[in-house]
Amino acid sequence: HLNISFKALKLITPLMLEGKKYDEACNELNLKVAINEDKKDFLPAFNETYYKDEVTNPVVLRAIKEYRKILNALLKKYGKVHKINIELAREVGKNHSQRAKIEK
Repeated sequence: HLNISFKALKLITPLMLEGKKYDEACNELNLKVAINEDKKDFLPAFNETYYKDEVTNPVVLRAIKEYRKILNALLKKYGKVHKINIELAREVGKNHSQRAKIEK
């Protein structure tokens, strides 16, 4: 998604129809290419159709969507993280060596 004005769009579109890429058209017109760095720090919306063969369980789909919401809220509040460890309910009762086997 791009956030550009109609005026800029009218200038860029003819160049892109000639086969130029967006950034090339902007450079030719001396327009500054704006990239929203903030949005790259968050998880994008989960595309169910892309993963329809891999994730078939509706409960898992719901869990993934909830995880995304929670993680994005944490990223917004605390910033970037180095590592995230998610433990599922079935792993809670296991000791460290049993959990290590699951990771392998």
